[in-house]
Amino acid sequence: MPAWPTPSAALPPEVQHQILSHLASQVSPSPSDSQSLTPPALAFPAQAALASFALVSRAARDLALPYLYRAPFLRGLHQIERLRRTLVGEKEEGRLARLVRQLDFSAVPHRWDQRAIDVMAFVKRCSALTYLNLDFCSITDTHMAIVFLHTPLPRTLHTLIVSTNNITSNTFDVLFQFSFLSPEDLKMTSTPNNFPLDGSVSTLRVLDLGHTSVNDSGVTALLCTPCLAGLEELCLAGCEDVSDACVPLMARALEGSPENVGGKIVLESKEGEEIALGEVGREEGKEEDRAKVYPRLKRLDLTDCYGLLAADELGDRWEDEDEDEEE
Repeated sequence: MPAWPTPSAALPPEVQHQILSHLASQVSPSPSDSQSLTPPALAFPAQAALASFALVSRAARDLALPYLYRAPFLRGLHQIERLRRTLVGEKEEGRLARLVRQLDFSAVPHRWDQRAIDVMAFVKRCSALTYLNLDFCSITDTHMAIVFLHTPLPRTLHTLIVSTNNITSNTFDVLFQFSFLSPEDLKMTSTPNNFPLDGSVSTLRVLDLGHTSVNDSGVTALLCTPCLAGLEELCLAGCEDVSDACVPLMARALEGSPENVGGKIVLESKEGEEIALGEVGREEGKEEDRAKVYPRLKRLDLTDCYGLLAADELGDRWEDEDEDEEE
């Protein structure tokens, strides 16, 4: 009896890649549409089919692995732990980890339990990540400091979602201050030598901080940090500590034309008064301009930021409208 033909012998490589690409698209969306969710009813069978294809032969395994690991569909903490052990314990250093492009933990139950997910293990190993969703994963300022100051983030990462986590403005305040230290000054701090002075974070295009405790100070520092110059979309939805004091600054980020006066970020209110959003650390005798808005935002989400509109101002407008109607 003749042996069954292998996939490589039965079908041309182009057809095999089309089949695997179709299955991979069922597991996760394309990178250009990475924020849309795939129904689990489609994702799990497609991922199982990719895994089965990889077991047919060595040739089939080599074809399927890039599609299987590109954006693994994770349904539970046990799968996350198995993936972590696979990536950390693989014999060929980083071979499988380099295949991972997207990691989305937003659909995993109990991800909010403390230390449920070893985030740093994935960030350190997956050097080609483009999309990382850590929504409601108990991420703290400590995690953010490690991600931005110590690891740092993969140069390929363009989307980072850390919404609904215990994050404050401390991370971005520190990141802002360290961005203007010289290499000599950095050596005197606890920050390691791989701090992203070379712009390694500038590939980040989308940052979601929705429903966190980031306030005006954090937004100001974020928009004035050089290593976040590539940021195009910023989500602050549900950040109730963000007030209307930094709205003019965010408007200038959208327009790309900040005004800098005397080492302060100087803004004008509707009444024509100048509002200074804090010192930016300019030292005497230095001419460099540190009060510059670096990102050129294309989209800014301020949904449910109730601190942007004071209740007494809203009441004044209503009263004015009522008086006009009575007249």
